[in-house]
Amino acid sequence: MAEAGTWAAIEQKHRDRSESATFEAVIFDFLNEFITEVASQELKAGLSAKIRAQDETGIVFSRPPHMQYAVYKILSSWWMTKKNDLRMNLEKWGARSAKDEMQWEADRAARNKLARDVEQQEALEAEKKRQQQMNREMYAEEAFAKRFYREEMKQCLKERREMRTCESEMRQYMVDLKAWELRQNSKYGQAGNAYDDDEVDHLGRTAMERRREQLKVNQADKPRLRREIGLMMVEDERSECMRADELKRIQQEILKKDMLLYGGDDDDDESIHSTYESDDSGDDDDEKAAVKAIVEAQGLDEEETATLRKQRKKARRSAKRKAKADALRQAAEDKAAEELERARVKVLVRHAKQELKWMEIEEEAKCAERDLIINTQNVRKAALCCQEKGQEELRRITEAKKLKKAADAATKAVSECLNWYTVCSTELDRCRHMKIRTDVDTKFTDTAAMSGCVQRFESRMLFRQLRHLYFWTLGVVLANRAELIGCERRLMRTNEDLVKNEREKTAKDKLLHDLWKEQRVSDFERMRRSEIGLSMFQKSRRKVLVSVFQGWIRFWMWHKGVRDAFTLKYTVLKQELDLKRLHPETRDAEERAEHGVVKPNEEANDGGGGTGVSRTLHERHKARPIQCRLCGQFYLDSQNVDTACAYHPGVYKIACPRWCDG
Repeated sequence: MAEAGTWAAIEQKHRDRSESATFEAVIFDFLNEFITEVASQELKAGLSAKIRAQDETGIVFSRPPHMQYAVYKILSSWWMTKKNDLRMNLEKWGARSAKDEMQWEADRAARNKLARDVEQQEALEAEKKRQQQMNREMYAEEAFAKRFYREEMKQCLKERREMRTCESEMRQYMVDLKAWELRQNSKYGQAGNAYDDDEVDHLGRTAMERRREQLKVNQADKPRLRREIGLMMVEDERSECMRADELKRIQQEILKKDMLLYGGDDDDDESIHSTYESDDSGDDDDEKAAVKAIVEAQGLDEEETATLRKQRKKARRSAKRKAKADALRQAAEDKAAEELERARVKVLVRHAKQELKWMEIEEEAKCAERDLIINTQNVRKAALCCQEKGQEELRRITEAKKLKKAADAATKAVSECLNWYTVCSTELDRCRHMKIRTDVDTKFTDTAAMSGCVQRFESRMLFRQLRHLYFWTLGVVLANRAELIGCERRLMRTNEDLVKNEREKTAKDKLLHDLWKEQRVSDFERMRRSEIGLSMFQKSRRKVLVSVFQGWIRFWMWHKGVRDAFTLKYTVLKQELDLKRLHPETRDAEERAEHGVVKPNEEANDGGGGTGVSRTLHERHKARPIQCRLCGQFYLDSQNVDTACAYHPGVYKIACPRWCDG
């Protein structure tokens, strides 16, 4: 009973599972088809709504092409909101700029008034500087004129001196000429005494006279040289003074500029016009009272009082100049701020205009892009339609050519048939005439009989009687023989065709085999070496891989055995040491009782001060030093493991490690 209930429950469970699976499959298939259909309809509806909205608003978003109407509505709303904001900002900035212009005009008038005072002062200072520059130029011109007149005077004096010299020389020449004439006319000059030709020059002077005149000239030139040297020294002193004055003037100008820059002043400030000094020309009552109080308090004399008044006047001037400089700086800062604000507003307006213009151009570009896409699609469709029409036209032309060819062939066949019909008609007429004549000639058949008289039979009746007996049988025999011959010839032709087809098939099979071989060779040439190996050397490659894999498995098993042996050895030693550490007395007693030999070294002892424990033969074998027969180094047998050092694997002998050079 329980088993039947269990089986019924299991069957009910399977039935419910199958029903749920069937229901899920049916529902999923229905939902898949329904959702796909609804989604496609919604996609098409959204795209069509987007296209209609683009046509109505003129705002186009061509990318992505699958954009729906909801997304397009959000983007278009944002676009129009931004355009409206830009237009409102332009209107607001225009009204604001008008108000700002009025305020800026008032501020500009105040700054211009302040600047006019400063400009007037600067104009007066510039006029003062111009007059000073003109004075310096006039002084330079005057100095140049003095130098020119001095040089002219020097030239005039030089010319006068030269004229005097020439006049004196002329006078001396006349005197000498008279003397020479006298000498020529004198009796003393005939013998040449005291008037030797070698000692007399062309003027008739002797060497003594020339020497005397030279001494006189030198003596007369000494005062002139002293006077000229003195004048030169005086001129050098004056030039030094002029250079010192010029350097001092330049330094004073530099100092004035520095003091004006840093708000200072000097006693001889010539840059202040009298119109600006009119306010400071006299002290008011407060200033007089303050100065009087200071003088009475400090007991100053007149000179100190004048100095104090001058200092206070200088301080007032500095304060006024500083106030004017501050006002001018504030005006410049206000002007710069005004220009900056104007520039900012202009930039904002220009940016808004450019952005609005860009948005309009972007809308036009989007519309043009949409038109371009539509026109491109239309051109593609038109090209496809033209291509189809062209192909249809080509097909029609080909069919027309075929039909024309068939019509030409049919026309030719008709003409040939007509010619043949004419020939056949002529032959038919001839045959008809021949038949009529033959019928007339063969209507009766005359035969000889045994009675010796002629027998006449009608040919038609005789034909019916003799046809089956002779003509039909002979015709059947001839027809059968002709049919046999025709079948034989047809079989022979068929056999020849079969043989020919067999030969062609053999030749084409050979050509196909060669072509396939060339194709495989070409494919192999284009293949990589690995692909060629996979296709051509599968067995050899598999054989090599199997052998290598087997070798690797053997190596891995050997390596695993070595590691297991080491692990076993390590476990045994550890167990032995643990036993020694846990039960030293029992272990030592058992070893002494078993062997009775004491270990030779102190390392084998437990460290408790008792007697040593003897080593086993295996321990002494492992503890003995081993010398390599190649490199000569010593090491223990327990050190020659794969985890301790490099060694020669697979060789059960004592040899050098791999890193040994020997």
